[in-house]
Amino acid sequence: GVCSRCGDTITREIPELDHEHNYTETVIPPTCTDQGYTTYTCTICGYSYIDDYNDELGHTYSNGVCTRCGALQPIDDGYFTFTLLSDDTYEIKAKDTNNMPAEVILPSTYNGKPVTSIGYEAFADCRSLTSIDIPDSVTSIREGAFYNCYSLTSITIPDSVTSIGGSAFYDCPCIKTNKGLSYVDKWLIYADRNITSATIKDDTVGIADYAFDGCSSLTSITIPDSVTSIGDYAFAWWSSLTSINVSANNMNYKSIDGNLYCKDGKTLIQYAMGKTATTFTIPDSVTSIGEAAFYYCSSLTSIVVPDSVTSIGDAAFAGCSGLQYNEYDNGLYLGNSNNPYLALIKAKSQEITSCNIHNDTKVVAGSAFSSCRSLTSIVIPDSVTSIGGWAFENCSGLTSITFNGTKAQWGAIEKDEYWHDCVPATVVKCTNGDSAI
Repeated sequence: GVCSRCGDTITREIPELDHEHNYTETVIPPTCTDQGYTTYTCTICGYSYIDDYNDELGHTYSNGVCTRCGALQPIDDGYFTFTLLSDDTYEIKAKDTNNMPAEVILPSTYNGKPVTSIGYEAFADCRSLTSIDIPDSVTSIREGAFYNCYSLTSITIPDSVTSIGGSAFYDCPCIKTNKGLSYVDKWLIYADRNITSATIKDDTVGIADYAFDGCSSLTSITIPDSVTSIGDYAFAWWSSLTSINVSANNMNYKSIDGNLYCKDGKTLIQYAMGKTATTFTIPDSVTSIGEAAFYYCSSLTSIVVPDSVTSIGDAAFAGCSGLQYNEYDNGLYLGNSNNPYLALIKAKSQEITSCNIHNDTKVVAGSAFSSCRSLTSIVIPDSVTSIGGWAFENCSGLTSITFNGTKAQWGAIEKDEYWHDCVPATVVKCTNGDSAI
C-alpha cells in the first residue's frame, strides 16, 4: 500500500500459497472529508489489502450548509476559521497555514461557546509554527491536525483531550521516541512498524487512533495504569497480535485472556486478532462490542453473542472472512442458542434490494448496510433496541423505511447520530404514522 499523502509504502511478504486468491471487493466511497477506497479480501484464506483510493469530495455549500453532508460552513475570524458542531461547540482550523505566526495560542471560546475540537488537517503543512498553546476546553485533536509541521517543537496536550486522530503529528519534531514508540507529550502517537512487542511507558495517558497501524509483526502490548484513553482502530488489523496486557491498577481498562475490555467488563474493545482459536464466546458481562473489535480476525469461525449485548460498533466484524453467520432474508446474524438472530451484523451482499429484519433481532450493528446502493426498502421489527453508526451509510436508493411499532417506540430506540448518513428517505413509517428522520 502507498500513503496518498506522504508516499510512504508498506511492503508485505506473502507466503507461497496452495491456491490462487479469489477476491471480493468492499467499496468505501469518498465523503466530503475522507478518502474513498476498496478493500480486497480473499474468500479462501482471508488475506486482504486496500487499494484504489479516491480523493475526498470536499464540501459544496449553499446558504451556509453543505448540500452533501449537512456540515455548516466555517466562519472566518483572523487567523482561524470556526465550525459549529452538532453539540453546539466549535471546531477550529487555521485560516491560512502559510500565514501563521510562529507562536500560537488557541482561544478556548468563540461566540460564547467552547472550542472543543482541532479540526481535520487544521494546521497541516504550517511550517512556520514552532509552538502552540491548546486550551483545556479542547477534547479532540483530529486526523492530520499538525501534519508536516516541521518546526513545531513545543506543545502541551491538556488533560481534557480524550482523542487524537491518526497522523495528527506526522513528521513533527515535537515527537519523542522511546523503544520503538513515538510520543507527543503524554500521548502515544504511533509505533515503529518493525516492533514485535510494545511496553507503553508509565506516564502515558492516551493512545492515538491507528497508533499501531502497520505493525504486522507485533505480538503483544502492555498498557500501564496511567492510560485513560485508547483511540479508534488503535490495535486493529494486524494479525500477529495475540496478547493485550493491562496493568491491574488501571482504572479504565482491563485484559481478560489477552483481550481488551473496559474496566467494568461491559465493553469488549479489542479481541487479539492473532489468536488461533476458531471459536469465541463473548462474556455475559458485555453489553457493548466496540468499533472494529474483531476487525479481520480471519481464524474465527464461530462467535457467540450473549443476550446482554445491546450495541455493536462500526465495522466490529469487518474482514472476518471465516465467520459463519445465521442467514435470514438478505441479512447475516450472530447470536446464541436462545436467539440466533440477536444481532444483525451485515447485509448478505451489497447488491440486495430489500430486507425484512428478523423479529427476534435486538441490535443492528454499525455499518450493517453500508454502501448497499441497490437497497430500496427495509422493514425493522419493534424488537430492535439499538441501531449503530453508519448502519445505512451511502444507501443512496433507500426510500422506504418501515418500523413495525409506534412512533414512541421508534423514538426510544438507541440510534447513533450517523445511523442514516446519506439516506434519501425522509421519514420512518410507523404503525401510527410517520416519524421524521
